[in-house]
Amino acid sequence: MDFFNSAFGQNTQKTLGDYARYAKSLQNGGGVTGTDSNAQPGAIQNQMMLMMLMLMMSQMTGQPLPPDLLAQLPSSFVPGVPGLPGTPSQNPALSALENYFSKKAGQQDPTATTITLTEQDVAAVRADLKTGVFTREALGEALMSALAKGADKYQPAVQKLIQDLSDSGEINPTAFLKADYLKQLPAPRQDILLSALSGAGLTQQNNQPNTRLIGFVLEALGQPESNESKAFVQKLLQKIQTDLGTSTDSARRKVLGQLLDLARIAVDTQGKLTFA
Repeated sequence: MDFFNSAFGQNTQKTLGDYARYAKSLQNGGGVTGTDSNAQPGAIQNQMMLMMLMLMMSQMTGQPLPPDLLAQLPSSFVPGVPGLPGTPSQNPALSALENYFSKKAGQQDPTATTITLTEQDVAAVRADLKTGVFTREALGEALMSALAKGADKYQPAVQKLIQDLSDSGEINPTAFLKADYLKQLPAPRQDILLSALSGAGLTQQNNQPNTRLIGFVLEALGQPESNESKAFVQKLLQKIQTDLGTSTDSARRKVLGQLLDLARIAVDTQGKLTFA
């Protein structure tokens, strides 16, 4: 059945279009636009329900969503990369990652439960980044999607890429620390992210402070109420502190010490951090 050209499908598209115009108007700071709009405040939940229906029918029938309908939707509701609302599904970095991982799995023992990337594999990703196969932003978004929704088998590779590319400054690690993103990550995937960013730490390969990450950490710690970001950066700092142990002369230790002083975080004799 041609769902989208059926009477029910066309009526659903019209209603969703009304809600879409209302949502766009809200994003632009206005009210309901269009003389025929019947959308009312609070209709966004209805829009999302209809959007889910349209996506489900698209998957069941194999028919893509009509372009004219997609054009009406606000960017935050356009279907995209799993785990990243609003990211175009044509993200070239996502396809590239899938190819890297599939190729690596084919090269390794087929009974292996995970894949492991070598430095040469990471260099191949960097080469594609340098030659413009994808942008830094696209690569970061693809890694966020792979961490949130990717297969368990590929997570060690995802962790290494996040760690190495954050360490070199080729991706922005703070994107992974936003509360809305962290809410999507189950506990095991948050642990992977924790290990990746504690490995990259607060310094980059040149031993210079990672100012973007430090700034985000200080901002999150300064929030009056606990949220996903604040809770995660507290665990991140504790892990870095624990990993460093009694080391006192490394660049990472010095940067961490300065950060703890700025944030007025105390350290007890067992290395446990006390947050205000």
